[in-house]
Amino acid sequence: MMIIHVIQPYEDISRISKKYMVDEDSIKSINKIPNNTFFVPGQSILIPIHNDKYSNYEKYNTFEVNAFIKASSTPDKNTTLLELIKKYATCITYLSIFGYCADTNGRIKEIHDSDFISVALSNSISPIMVFTNYIEGAYEPHPFKSIINSQKNVNSFIMKIVNLLKRKGYGGICIDLKNLDPIYQESYFGFIYKLSIQIRASGLTFFVCVNGDQMINIDNNVYFDPSDTKILMPYRWGWSGSPPMPIAPLNQLEMLLQRTIRVFPENSVMLDLPLYGYDWKLPYNSKSSSARAISSDEAIELATLQKTYIHFDYISRSPYYNYIDEKNDKHIVWFEDIQSIWSKLEFTSYMGLKGISFWLSEKDYSLNWVMLKENFSIKK
Repeated sequence: MMIIHVIQPYEDISRISKKYMVDEDSIKSINKIPNNTFFVPGQSILIPIHNDKYSNYEKYNTFEVNAFIKASSTPDKNTTLLELIKKYATCITYLSIFGYCADTNGRIKEIHDSDFISVALSNSISPIMVFTNYIEGAYEPHPFKSIINSQKNVNSFIMKIVNLLKRKGYGGICIDLKNLDPIYQESYFGFIYKLSIQIRASGLTFFVCVNGDQMINIDNNVYFDPSDTKILMPYRWGWSGSPPMPIAPLNQLEMLLQRTIRVFPENSVMLDLPLYGYDWKLPYNSKSSSARAISSDEAIELATLQKTYIHFDYISRSPYYNYIDEKNDKHIVWFEDIQSIWSKLEFTSYMGLKGISFWLSEKDYSLNWVMLKENFSIKK
């Protein structure tokens, strides 16, 4: 099993090794710590424990894990992602491959996904097609608009999607339609409902990405079957265009999830978790400031470089730190680390959710997957 240790001031790996009776090389290997690395006070690391004190430890409840990946238009650029999928295969139930879309006339644009589907199937992972309205860098508010209001055209379009899923070898579909024009929103949710019926009738899995606004403004029981998987996408707090704040504060997530499970059964909900952060320049100016996206590993490396102290906000269960750059500008960084992720994994298990979801990218945060493998039972 793995436990989390938070680095204290003046603490080195030798002292940590003696405290837990674990050899230094094991700690370095799991946390990818080079020799002579300076620890940042407040930094969270994983400690492998195999002594008698934890001999009666049991893994958390079994749940499912979805990994989103974005297929590159150039197959050669997918190599790193393919290797990561193989590396973490035992921790992945579904591989959701982003992203198919359709033009205004319903012509579906295919992607280079054959290698991902092959690797998923060979590692007992169910490949899921992500169908989205994300086109050329933005969510199209009125996609495939020439067919959405025609019953005949919608039925034909649905069969085209089902046949594509079967031809490609997908195990199901994940619908990711965001920022839809409110005027036509009901028509699109009607399309989703009809598609879900056909998907289930074909023996395939149906996922739908749902955000907080959809929870509040739509009677979801009309459109979504209780058996469908809903991936809750909580991207409404810290982001590039927001003031400095936690990325996914647990206290806010809990309130959002409480509203969600009033509509959907908890065992049909998966919680999507961010593995990144943002770097804001201070003072924040809403008209000119835009935060820089930063991976979790990059956030820790920057804190190490700046020799700063990582704080942990216990209300939001989120890490953050301040620093001053070479131009003497002040910054604040909010990000996710293994301590904040662990809090959300515990919460997911406690609430009895179907599982969790992540975006898997080249800037991988490996501690997340180590924690999953060692402390949780993943359904395959």
